[in-house]
Amino acid sequence: MGTGKSTLGRHIASYMERPFLDTDALIEKKEEATITSIFSKHGEPYFRECETRILQSIIHTPPSVVATGGGLIESPKNQVLLQEYGRTYWLYTPINILYDRLKTDTSRPLLKGEKLLPVLKKLYKKRLPIYRSISTMKVDTRNPNDIESLTQLIVGDFNHYDTH
Repeated sequence: MGTGKSTLGRHIASYMERPFLDTDALIEKKEEATITSIFSKHGEPYFRECETRILQSIIHTPPSVVATGGGLIESPKNQVLLQEYGRTYWLYTPINILYDRLKTDTSRPLLKGEKLLPVLKKLYKKRLPIYRSISTMKVDTRNPNDIESLTQLIVGDFNHYDTH
């Protein structure tokens, strides 16, 4: 949430000449609704089920660069899928920088109607251990202008992995 997954993912996909898939965008297309309206109409558990179905369908596509929603990793089933079927990069951004990036963003349902910083801290605390445990590599994304070097870092790791 706010780490640059979609921006960096598109850049990496372009560099690697692979399709870019964003799980949130795929869910919106399949459900013909925005993430916010899905949360509002059906609730978070339904949205999390959508994430799992989308992730399961992505596994059967040609090799791609995939950006997942920040909460997708909370499902143990999704954790297994991510670890079994590809490289998982944790885009790490310190919470104070996430706060600065998200404080005016009204498109994120988990942050609506709440005080942003306490909610961010709660999500951060919940997700951090999972990111640590399932990620192939931690990538520091606090500087969003560093997209070229971040791309090189991830592509370099992927290519090293892919040849071994």
